[in-house]
Amino acid sequence: MKKNFEASLFNISKKEISNSKTVFYFGCFIAFTPFIIKYIYLTQFNTEIDGSIFTSATVLGFVIMICANIYQFSDYERIKSEKNGYIEFSEDEIIISFKERIKYSELTDFKIIIDAYYNQTINPSFGIIADGMKSLGISNSLEITHNLKSRTFNFKLENESHKDILERTIYQLVINDKLKNLDGKEVIYLIPEKFRNTIEYKEYIIRQLKARKVSCTEGLLMIGYKNYEEAQELKKKYCS
Repeated sequence: MKKNFEASLFNISKKEISNSKTVFYFGCFIAFTPFIIKYIYLTQFNTEIDGSIFTSATVLGFVIMICANIYQFSDYERIKSEKNGYIEFSEDEIIISFKERIKYSELTDFKIIIDAYYNQTINPSFGIIADGMKSLGISNSLEITHNLKSRTFNFKLENESHKDILERTIYQLVINDKLKNLDGKEVIYLIPEKFRNTIEYKEYIIRQLKARKVSCTEGLLMIGYKNYEEAQELKKKYCS
């Protein structure tokens, strides 16, 4: 691999509601409370009350809700966390906090979830709820099993380039058969989507087919074929 992937590890203790969503809910309260009050007065006291103040409050509430929807695009997610280490994917092993080394060949499970990099907009929405925000980049996770012990790490992606290095690293790990003890199909699904049209990817799938690590039907679908005749030809060539 040309460049090792390196990242800071974080312990996440709590995810909290974003500021923009808090403002949005406050706007909802301001906007709809007048309707509730008017309904109570009308049904319980059979009394109509002056609606000008309530109309103003309702308008103000909707303005706050609109502002919250705009604010979401500059608001950051709120996560209570603490930096607790460092992780590196070297050519043959994972290095944790500069001291613990775990060989890829000894792993029996390897799952990675790429959530977002720092400052990336996540869950953008405009309408019912202001659910969008900018990411802190620390909700990405790696789960591994080594010597029958499963562990999960949260790591930070600094920017889009950092994410690209991670995806390239995972791709190289898979096609170079570093994750030997994992299920063949699970390993293939680790490969990022953007690499699944490369010649290297197709050659890797062919190797997995010949080694019987993936079923013929699934393998051929991953390689791709134009018609039934081509599928039969590939089946005869790689699955016999």
